[in-house]
Amino acid sequence: MNKGRIYFNHSPKPTIGVEAELFTISKDSLDLCPIAEDLGCRKELIQLGDIVENNQAPYQRQIMQYNKDNEFSDIILSAINDLEKGMVAVL
Repeated sequence: MNKGRIYFNHSPKPTIGVEAELFTISKDSLDLCPIAEDLGCRKELIQLGDIVENNQAPYQRQIMQYNKDNEFSDIILSAINDLEKGMVAVL
């Protein structure tokens, strides 16, 4: 495996979702294929790539927050505030 590459093992019984999104990324260059525009998911795929590249998945931020004070209440309040703002992706 090459460091910095994303590898994906598909399910023997394909599902719609992550697999469909991953097929919109070129396996050679890891660039978005033109189909991402047609599917209307270019922005979302770029956001996912940013999360992976910056090692900032929502659960990682929650773990870091918990490790600061061993308290769940701040994490829950933050999630509620984000949901109220329409930022569902933070969960």
